[in-house]
Amino acid sequence: PRARVSRVAAAAKEAAWAPGNESPVHLDGTLPGDMGFDPLNLGEDPQNLAWYSAAELIHARFAMLASAGAVAPALFGKLGVSWPGAGVEWYEMGTYDGYWISTNTLLTVQFLFMGWAETRRYMDLKNPGSANQDPFFDYKVSETDAIGYPGSAFDPLGRGKGSDLAALKLKEIKNGRLAMLCTIALYAQYAATGVGPLDNLGAHLADPWNNNIITTFSDAFIWDYSDLSQSWVAPVLGSGVGYPAL
Repeated sequence: PRARVSRVAAAAKEAAWAPGNESPVHLDGTLPGDMGFDPLNLGEDPQNLAWYSAAELIHARFAMLASAGAVAPALFGKLGVSWPGAGVEWYEMGTYDGYWISTNTLLTVQFLFMGWAETRRYMDLKNPGSANQDPFFDYKVSETDAIGYPGSAFDPLGRGKGSDLAALKLKEIKNGRLAMLCTIALYAQYAATGVGPLDNLGAHLADPWNNNIITTFSDAFIWDYSDLSQSWVAPVLGSGVGYPAL
């Protein structure tokens, strides 16, 4: 009798970011926050994928800290809470000289500590497990913890030991991606308005019609959207197209 041959077709995973499209083969859903987004196939090589995944995670964490740090001093300053740097906008922090030590000293300390942490992280990424043991203190990261999720002292509440670790990873990367977009928005907002996010929010709440993203962009690139006395307004109103309520 002839041998029977069975063919099994693996169903392609749908890309969550673009329904109806297939996700790249290397994005199989195992990474936290995998939405199947890699239109240029940058992560096709497994080593590159591991690198990009770790880079996204650390940038997400930095962005979450940066977003909070950009808003908190101004917010607490408006609430009357006082400390060196309270009320200082994020774009003025680099030149503010009212801290307990000089800005140059703070920058130097930051370079040293961040350089140390990033070097250790790079070593662990290139050779997993090589940076588990602290060279100065009697502290060691668990061998079972994944890269980027050291656990131990970095998880004092033990949240990573429960069954909801995957959900927590997903929440972290989603919030981190939003925070990265938020930091870009902070730069764009300041470039367009010259003030901080809380002042922008206050201006919008006080006069939503004249202080919003449409009027800001129109003022910067096209026209003063809120000035109805301009020469272009009358022809538009007279044409019966647009601004019917005006």
